Amino acid sequence: MSGHAVDRLTQALAETEAVAGRDPDRLRDQPHALIHVVGVAEGSLGMYGRPMGSLDLIRHMTAPHRDALAHLATDDLPPGTVIDPVCGMTVDLGTTDLTLEVDGTVHGFCNGQCRRIFADEHGISLSA
Repeated sequence: MSGHAVDRLTQALAETEAVAGRDPDRLRDQPHALIHVVGVAEGSLGMYGRPMGSLDLIRHMTAPHRDALAHLATDDLPPGTVIDPVCGMTVDLGTTDLTLEVDGTVHGFCNGQCRRIFADEHGISLSA
């Protein structure tokens, strides 16, 4: 349902872009429009002319920050805390089970979606 709605609404918006003298394809190339299909949970948001799930949205929102976070100085962090490498939140390792170890470094995450994105980007399987 949401895939069809997002596609149709993007097409309608593209037609108004063409009438206004703008490139109608820009809606499928850049996030110029955000479509929220109310009543459809996962996949209810649309951008780039297609539905996006919650992981897609978090990936999109945190993309500009992830490279900068990789080089963030952590010397001033309280002991036992780390920076979530996806969103930049401070995570207390003593109160979370959401961790992954990569190349001897323990990474902590503020939520399961940040952990999933990190695992996907590093080829780590989270299967039980």
